[in-house]
Amino acid sequence: MEDTKPTAVALGLGLREPFADGDFAQWIRHFELCASANGWQDTIKAKKLPTLLKRDALLMFFELPEQVRNNYQDLVDALKAQLNPPVHKAMR
Repeated sequence: MEDTKPTAVALGLGLREPFADGDFAQWIRHFELCASANGWQDTIKAKKLPTLLKRDALLMFFELPEQVRNNYQDLVDALKAQLNPPVHKAMR
């Protein structure tokens, strides 16, 4: 007789390589897609995001105030500001 009991599935859909360098704004967009597919709320995203940071990005995370590290949107904004600073057009 076949067992038809539902089984628990641990979701980790589409998580890509950790972020170490490059275009953080592009990388975080993919993280957001994965988080949405997995049904993560902001509190979970704030905990998972730093586990995917490496090298300088991880060091920058640890330099942020705890209140920023614990608030997902503040965390993303702070990391974007440091890892993808705005590019100013040369004045003519």
